[in-house]
Amino acid sequence: MDIDDYYPMKNYEGIYDINCFGNIYNVQKGRFLKPYINRIGYVQVNLSKNGKIIHSYVHRLVAF
Repeated sequence: MDIDDYYPMKNYEGIYDINCFGNIYNVQKGRFLKPYINRIGYVQVNLSKNGKIIHSYVHRLVAF
């Protein structure tokens, strides 16, 4: 696993790619997602699929 390699995210193949540092790339729009820190202190991103927005923890996405 190389640090510059991006891999398709589970359940979001063809939509989002992720690397081992948690950088998430939107394949359809051609840009990176901007993460935010929630009130508990965890880094989250908003993922969209079929019109539904899901708030996901970045550390869990990297683990999968």
